[in-house]
Amino acid sequence: MKRTCTFFLFLLPFLIKAQSIDTIKLINEIDSLITVSKDRIKKRDYDKALIINNVAKEKALSVFGKRDTLYADCLFNEGGIYQRTRQMSKAEELYNETLSIREVAFGDDHLECASVLNHLGILYRRTGKYENAKQAYLRAKKIRGKQLGKDDRRYAVVLNNLGIAYLQMGQFEESEENLLEVKRIRKTIYGTDHPLYAEIISNLAVLFVEGQRYEEAEKYLVEAKAIQDKKLGKESEDYAKSLGNLGILYRYLGQYEESEKCYLEAIEILEKVIGTDHPYYATNLDNLGALYFHMGLFKEAEPLYQKSKTVREKTLEKDHPDYSSSLNNLGGLYILKEEYENAKPYLLESIKILENKVGEESVEYA
Repeated sequence: MKRTCTFFLFLLPFLIKAQSIDTIKLINEIDSLITVSKDRIKKRDYDKALIINNVAKEKALSVFGKRDTLYADCLFNEGGIYQRTRQMSKAEELYNETLSIREVAFGDDHLECASVLNHLGILYRRTGKYENAKQAYLRAKKIRGKQLGKDDRRYAVVLNNLGIAYLQMGQFEESEENLLEVKRIRKTIYGTDHPLYAEIISNLAVLFVEGQRYEEAEKYLVEAKAIQDKKLGKESEDYAKSLGNLGILYRYLGQYEESEKCYLEAIEILEKVIGTDHPYYATNLDNLGALYFHMGLFKEAEPLYQKSKTVREKTLEKDHPDYSSSLNNLGGLYILKEEYENAKPYLLESIKILENKVGEESVEYA
């Protein structure tokens, strides 16, 4: 018995050491799996990315448990996959679980928490929950400002997202304040001949269009398009977005021929770059339909409105403002065509969405 006890005590330090080595090896293995999964995400191979991430998640769960930060990393990556495949409810649940784990492990003012909050903001904004998006961005902004300083590129990222959320909420003054700060930071870091600088002046231009500051908007959009052409090429999503924004501007200015040209080119590029089952592709179809509608070309507008609605129905939640907008557009078109029976179901569905939204907001802010 003494020998047995001695043997056990003698091996114990080596056993601990072996477990430590095995733990480090497992951590590295899980990290590697997450990295490979992220690489598949970049290539839009989401099924493979999810399979690989699930392997990592199972390993992390079985060894470290549900409250471990490595398990949270797997949840966060999984949430990103679901967000990109537009399974927003699943993504939201995973992001919130990740945030809960990281807040306990690191504290609620840690940069890892800010990253989750920024992703939650994006998710809420894309599902039309703009107030939720704003609150998530404000928390992320506070953390990154404190931990990184107010000249950091990652601070600028969340400011940009917050500025867009304010824009979509119609809070133009707050939007401009944030977007101008992003412009200052990016100009300092990247200069004025960089795609990220082009992105921010394009966002400012959209704000200026909404505020009827058309001359400033055109200047920024033309500048952004030139940078994107030079740095990214004409067949890029960013270049197509600038074209689409110019299309909106020229429609407001009554330059319908120029507007149509911009929309058609943007749609052609987007078909190649992101495909036809994407919300931004639907937005350009809808905008071109709106142009034809304003020109009195109802026959040309109708198939564009219908196709935009179909894509939005497939790629967005049914209570999303953009989907509701498609319903309104179709209803309004059929009313002007005096096809009242065709208009009725679209307008009734749109009203139902609006009523549900109002009900949610009254409960949320009570």
